[in-house]
Amino acid sequence: MSDIAAAIRAEQQQLAALYQTLQEEQQLLAERQLDKLSVLLEEKTRQIRTLEQLSQQRRQALSAAGVTDQAEPIRSWLDTYQPDLLPAWDELLELARKAELLNRSNGQLINTRMDIEQSFLRQFVQQHELDAGGYSADGRLSTGGGASRKRDLA
Repeated sequence: MSDIAAAIRAEQQQLAALYQTLQEEQQLLAERQLDKLSVLLEEKTRQIRTLEQLSQQRRQALSAAGVTDQAEPIRSWLDTYQPDLLPAWDELLELARKAELLNRSNGQLINTRMDIEQSFLRQFVQQHELDAGGYSADGRLSTGGGASRKRDLA
């Protein structure tokens, strides 16, 4: 098997493993299993590093054959010199597209959860300040109750 074939197949396999991890991440996010998520994030980071190394190896193998690192020149070269690799190349590109979408979706899910939790905390703190008194955002001390009186400490 050529260096290019080996590089494309190795990158394809690693990308498939990363995609599986992204699916697991989404499931854990949806189920709010944050304790399991931290372990999975370490695995995801390791997989991304490995994928970057494999991508670099593929780029080097293609560069040695005089092929620029762009989808269409690679497709054209493969079609001419190694047409049996076209299905693997197509799958690699499709996996990369799907992984990017899933990763973006997971990021949006994380941001949405953070927004909800921050909103809940703000409401909780505001209610606690109304009930028990405390310091306002401008540094003024307030006492509890509906008829709370603010005192300037400056």
